[in-house]
Amino acid sequence: DEEAVKWFRKAAEQGHPSAQYNLGTCYMKGHGVSQSDEEAVKWFEKAANQGDPLAQLNLGVMYHNGEGTMRSIEKATKWLQYVATSVTHADIAAKAQKVLAQIKIMQADSSGQATSGLTEQPGDDDARLRFEALERRVSEGHSEWGSLSPEDRQTLDRFLNSLRLNAALGDTDACVMLGAFLSEGRGVEKDLPEAIKYWRLAVEGG
Repeated sequence: DEEAVKWFRKAAEQGHPSAQYNLGTCYMKGHGVSQSDEEAVKWFEKAANQGDPLAQLNLGVMYHNGEGTMRSIEKATKWLQYVATSVTHADIAAKAQKVLAQIKIMQADSSGQATSGLTEQPGDDDARLRFEALERRVSEGHSEWGSLSPEDRQTLDRFLNSLRLNAALGDTDACVMLGAFLSEGRGVEKDLPEAIKYWRLAVEGG
């Protein structure tokens, strides 16, 4: 991972948008570098401004969630609408449309609240495996959701970040799981109205 980051960085600094997107992804996932959503946003924005569609999609989602930057529905909508209407890749455009639909639902509910935490790329198997190990430690009495160590807190946050991005992209299973975390207050502040919103998204997405 560190070797890949070295070459991504060299190409990114020379202005290549695909390398900028890949470098941003490395920062977002913590692959080969210390995880930093601020750096991820920086490189995604550079790539997005040069027309990279995946960078534009990720940037829109991060503005939507307030990950690595101030939350801005206006900027999120700008990037997501551009992807949804201008990008020729149908699957990427469809993902942008799903996030825009979520924004409309949340605006209709007048929530005005950002989901907290950081985003991760969909399919972050490492985050899931680490969370499953944490869940076993809690079930065996070696840890508690209310008093996690900094390392365990980071594991939980990474998993929740992955769920949030997948939920924003229309994954109904991620919506259901997020609803469960929020309704139970499992490692996060209990928030039943927010849980219901995710369950509603799961039902409408199913």
